[in-house]
Amino acid sequence: MHPWNTHSSPNSTTPPKIGTDLFSTENKSVPILGGGKPVLTVLLSAVLLLTGCRTTEFSTGFVPDEQKTSEFLVQDQDPYLDIEPLYIDEELKAFLDREVGYEGTARERLVTLQTLLFGADHLNLQYNDDRTRTAMEVFESRMGNCLSVMNLYVAAARYLNIDANYRVVEVQPTWDRKGTLVVVSEHINATGKLNPFETYIVDFTPEIAVQQMTARTIEDRQARAMYFSNLGVEQLLRGRYQEALGYLRHALWLEPQMADAWNNAGTAFNRMGNTEAAEYSYQMSIYHAPDSAAAMGNLARLYEASGEAGKAAGLRRAVAQLDRRNPYYYFEMGNLSFQDGRTALAISYYEKAIELEETEPVFYLALANVYDYQGDRLKKRQMLNAAAQALSDTSYVYVPGEQKLRILDTSTRLRSTGPMTTISLE
Repeated sequence: MHPWNTHSSPNSTTPPKIGTDLFSTENKSVPILGGGKPVLTVLLSAVLLLTGCRTTEFSTGFVPDEQKTSEFLVQDQDPYLDIEPLYIDEELKAFLDREVGYEGTARERLVTLQTLLFGADHLNLQYNDDRTRTAMEVFESRMGNCLSVMNLYVAAARYLNIDANYRVVEVQPTWDRKGTLVVVSEHINATGKLNPFETYIVDFTPEIAVQQMTARTIEDRQARAMYFSNLGVEQLLRGRYQEALGYLRHALWLEPQMADAWNNAGTAFNRMGNTEAAEYSYQMSIYHAPDSAAAMGNLARLYEASGEAGKAAGLRRAVAQLDRRNPYYYFEMGNLSFQDGRTALAISYYEKAIELEETEPVFYLALANVYDYQGDRLKKRQMLNAAAQALSDTSYVYVPGEQKLRILDTSTRLRSTGPMTTISLE
């Protein structure tokens, strides 16, 4: 029996009851703001997760209160032992034995597994982000979001004696025309070593734009925390705040420093009218991620709603400073300017983005696009060459959605880097 599968229902999703006091979930009247759609975490009325550039830190002078934190976490053991994202049953194991087996090299087994999961004549797994699934649920439904499918991939690979771990990549944040951060998220894929000289990366997602050099391998416990944080966000979007907090509490019990889970919990408390608990949760998020514009923006909204204009203004200034030091902010402003036909302004924004992050080929490609529009073939060629150089300087080049499997030769790798964007020169 799998270590997490100690109860009768491996995929039960009923959360435990919530505590009281500061973190009471008694429903109170509170206006509902906006809506959103989950990826790993999502945007509601406010931002639920920031994964931007780590450039500036902001301090509110906040110090965690051990008693309040204990009141929130309110558990001393795992209440979800019957939910194991990596559990696979005997039927699935027999299927893997029959279709893949243990013969051949790890690389050969990996390629066979890849075909088995994604091949049109096999399982043909499809992307679906309606909810986060366990490995078994993905196998049974033939669908899942990126975390769900990686649950199945990691579990299956490990069963076949292939090294496999979760890998997180930050997605490029986006801003609206007012310069307000509106969407931030993380993407998860899988990676492992095939031998001392080869590493693979496997992915499953629609086309997304990832940030340069942000990939990091995470432990199973962190992936489990992300799974429950996802469940919490999904319940939050449905207006089931107590259920959401049950999952978010568990995510934080697994990973107490998980800033985005604190941020999401703050939004849940705010929706329920418990502004004191919401404030504490947002402050905990900022404490663990001092550059989190997401939590700062949410806390600023909370202060504005309660008439604390001075506190809100200070947070707004900090958010603005973070944005101005984020190269993707200028990239997004350049995109919006180009859409409006303001090419000179777009060029200045793209150039500022490159000044802040010269290793991102997408910035050079954006400039090449503007110069192409202007008919300046020389500058277009210069930007395409600069993008190609940025790619050649980096060993790990990967495009989610374009190719699900990439095997990398690490014998000549000069540095560890994150996913990048593939380009083609004319």
